Amino acid sequence: MKFKFEAHLEHQDEAINSVINIFNGIKTRNGVFSIRKNNQISLFSNNHGISNVILNDNWQKDIALQNIKKIQEKNMLDISNTIGSIPTFDIEMETGTGKTYVFLKTILELNQKYDFKKFLIIVPSLAIKEGIIKTLEITKEHFKMLYPSIKYQYREYDGQSLQLVWDFANNNNVEIMITNIQSINKDINIFNKNNDYLSGDKPIDLIKNTSPIVIIDEPQSTASGKKSIDAINELNPLFILRYSATFKQRKDENLIYKLDSIEAYKKKLVKQIKVYGIEIEDNDIPK
Repeated sequence: MKFKFEAHLEHQDEAINSVINIFNGIKTRNGVFSIRKNNQISLFSNNHGISNVILNDNWQKDIALQNIKKIQEKNMLDISNTIGSIPTFDIEMETGTGKTYVFLKTILELNQKYDFKKFLIIVPSLAIKEGIIKTLEITKEHFKMLYPSIKYQYREYDGQSLQLVWDFANNNNVEIMITNIQSINKDINIFNKNNDYLSGDKPIDLIKNTSPIVIIDEPQSTASGKKSIDAINELNPLFILRYSATFKQRKDENLIYKLDSIEAYKKKLVKQIKVYGIEIEDNDIPK
């Protein structure tokens, strides 16, 4: 069975552009850092890690904040006054409107426009992780047609493969790593332990050096407790993108796009909604 994807649905383009436009006028590049494996530095292999970098130590926050305000004004959302110490942006999308497709396409757009290469997707459960991996599989041909010049690899981190962590840090292509929060939020996790394979470093050390762009799927479950929030912040993210239909709380995060159940219903993107216990079902969605 072959799946067909629409490349430019209006609500999905709006969500993607709301992220992309944050960085208008901001200078970015790739960084390089030295890494070792098994205490060896070979003259015949690449022993440098690649990282995401936004030039200027102050993250060019004034430019970014002005961009964010324009995005929020356009999307009729509350206006942010600050960005926060770890810039975090919320994209609220009703279930069934293509949230996973949107953040995967956003990754490729961020690479195409700003050359960002390191992306870490964190999910609340194994089932959701498998769902994202499946989406990556079935969209591969679709994205290859849209972005023929972009080479990307996706990897499932299960708490075991240290070679996977090495490859994520070392490779110069777009790297997408998917993991569930339980694999990184405990001191006993391999992810947080020193390892001889990585010359005594912890896997998290390599990830931190890449300054990954962290995508949190369903943050109300993935990052609901202090331990999980601290574990995510410890990754040294360049910035964080949170995607959900049901955000439970917002502190320093910046809401930049919102497609709630009412709007999704009005746009005929979903067939039914429930409002205060009343189910409404009469949308005639084309098949």
